[in-house]
Amino acid sequence: MKPIVLSDYFYYDESSPCYLRNKVQRGKAKIDEAPGASINNDGYLQTRVFGKLLLTHRIVYEVCNGELGKDMEVDHINHDRVDNRIENLRAVTRGQNAFNCRKRNLKGLPKGINERSPGYYMARIGINGKQLTKSSRDIPSLVEWMDKKRADLHGEYSCY
Repeated sequence: MKPIVLSDYFYYDESSPCYLRNKVQRGKAKIDEAPGASINNDGYLQTRVFGKLLLTHRIVYEVCNGELGKDMEVDHINHDRVDNRIENLRAVTRGQNAFNCRKRNLKGLPKGINERSPGYYMARIGINGKQLTKSSRDIPSLVEWMDKKRADLHGEYSCY
């Protein structure tokens, strides 16, 4: 079976709600219409292409930049999962994408900081399988340390 070349079926259009338009008719999908898109459980837009649900941001990226390798992901630079403007998308490795996530722990502490015992906290940052840690009772000093380490280690993919 010939692989699907997404740019044969879609073109990029910022006036479309999902930033794509149909290049050819596919079933009920008419030429120049925006393809149907829905939001999945993770908050990303998805579009059905020949019976398969594909992430719309990945389609946008591939239409504009060519096919991504299987080991690559598409990152939303501004963290808005439905903002599929091409200038907001970049190809990254899984590790680079993880650097850029905004996860917080259950206690509402900043990303990477956990309470080790009442009033005593540990900051942890990892890269290439190594963990760097620092402990303190002072959360702002741990946040400052984390910000510096992230900037040094993660560069442009760093996120708070």
